[in-house]
Amino acid sequence: MTNAAYVHVTLRSPRASDADWIGESLKEKDIAESIPGLGSAGISSANQILNHALLLSAELKEHHFVIEADGTAVGMCVLYNIYNDGAEIGYWVCSAYRRKGYATAAIRILAGKAYLIGVRRIRAIVMRSNSASIALLNLMGFKASGNVGDQVEYSADTASIKA
Repeated sequence: MTNAAYVHVTLRSPRASDADWIGESLKEKDIAESIPGLGSAGISSANQILNHALLLSAELKEHHFVIEADGTAVGMCVLYNIYNDGAEIGYWVCSAYRRKGYATAAIRILAGKAYLIGVRRIRAIVMRSNSASIALLNLMGFKASGNVGDQVEYSADTASIKA
């Protein structure tokens, strides 16, 4: 894996022109399964995902970002369920761009953004079978903090996220 400190990753707001690559990404089974409500809650297309992200970001209820590496969109991340001084994060990276440090860099940037809006503790809920995500969260200093069915909850203080 590339060292995240040397990866040029930025987070930007989603835009309508992202629909094509998001649509292609949704063909990856693990990405489609990681998006809550996909198919069952009326979210069935890239355009609906974008509209949802743009609406909730505009209302400041959620903060959705496209993960870019050297100007190429490689995935998405979100800060959501913002409550008091806590929030949840979600993220996915397209399979062609995995194990290059992009998710590590994105989570580090997202934690910094969360800290700036007063979030002091973040959590991520991952499938027990997602060994790559579990390893990433452990590497970054998250600790397992609970079980939710076939998922594990991890949490960390935003100020202590490791690169």
